[in-house]
Amino acid sequence: MKDKADFGQFMATEYRQMEFLQEVITGKRLNMRKRARLLTVLILTVIMTIGLSGCGKGEKKDEKSGEIKIEETGQADKEAEEETLNIPEEEDSDSKEAASSSQEAQPVELVEYGWYVGEASEVTDSVYINFCGILHNPNEGLTAEFPKVIVTVRAEDGNILGTEGQTGSAILPGDTVTLCGMLSVPAASYSENAKFEFDAECSDFSSDSSMFENVKTSDLVISNTSEKRGDMGSTITGEITNNSQIDLDIVNLSAVFRKDGKIVYMENTFIDDLGTGKSKAFELNSYNEWPEYDEAEYSAQQW
Repeated sequence: MKDKADFGQFMATEYRQMEFLQEVITGKRLNMRKRARLLTVLILTVIMTIGLSGCGKGEKKDEKSGEIKIEETGQADKEAEEETLNIPEEEDSDSKEAASSSQEAQPVELVEYGWYVGEASEVTDSVYINFCGILHNPNEGLTAEFPKVIVTVRAEDGNILGTEGQTGSAILPGDTVTLCGMLSVPAASYSENAKFEFDAECSDFSSDSSMFENVKTSDLVISNTSEKRGDMGSTITGEITNNSQIDLDIVNLSAVFRKDGKIVYMENTFIDDLGTGKSKAFELNSYNEWPEYDEAEYSAQQW
């Protein structure tokens, strides 16, 4: 009798719960807001129950003994996740290549240099000095990025009167470029006995030249040059042709003048928008008369 009573009570309870759930869904007992909240709770409860049952313990029947064994079904996934997290990271290939390139790179060579001392300025009490350095990249597979030529002027007693550097864009493997610049020193401290020191610097080398156009100085040809001297100064005109397959936004053109093989003067200018196969006229101007020279050398580089 007790079992029947318990079963009857159980059925009555289940019936009341089903009746209550039906009233909730149909909205007879609760308003819309409360009904929505309760339904949300019920749905989340079902989802959590399913998730916990999948990540918890599983049953496996031993075919020989017939016993049912409990297994931790989530343990294998946990171990696999730990193995994934413990995989050593591989070093970036670009970092390896850059490091290797820096170690194997040969330094940029300062092939030749020269300077020209102008007249002292009465306005600034300074002496302006033009200088140039011809740099060569001896590396076969590495581009020298942002090479620099540096000049330091010392007085006869060793005191530094001034120092300046000129930075270029790049020197392709095996190529040679000319960098020109200017500095000023105090006129009162400068004398003909001043000493000039030149050096070349470049710490960035790369086997990936995508940052720069692969245009060598030999691809930029200078022709039809002529000089005109007058009361207002000196002028050299000419043409430059881009024989490469790449359009160039900016080109730096340099002129180096030699007397008896020694550099005695230098000038440079910039040319914009030099398309592939195109030629453009250029002009180099000086308000002062250039020193005597017996040879003029012209070169150009991408900038």
